[in-house]
Amino acid sequence: VWNASPRTFNVASLYFDQHNALENEHRRDYTMGSDEFAYRFGTKAIPGYSMVESAICWTWDQPGIHFSLEADLRGAHVNGVQTSYYAGRWQSYLNDK
Repeated sequence: VWNASPRTFNVASLYFDQHNALENEHRRDYTMGSDEFAYRFGTKAIPGYSMVESAICWTWDQPGIHFSLEADLRGAHVNGVQTSYYAGRWQSYLNDK
């Protein structure tokens, strides 16, 4: 997760939304709160112009499915302004072979 602002960003939540891309079917969503974010990324506050990383795994039980995963980060900069960031969309194809 990258903070492109010069101000520290205090994370409130990270939201994930997973779809079966071929059939445009919603499969799963999950909101990670600030405490879980701190556990997985090591901090709740992302300093300006910096990035935090974590290996987060999702269990998928249908081999051969093409899926997309979208993530949105919510929180506030140190000046108190509430902000939401579209953290990205990833597409993948799971194959059991």
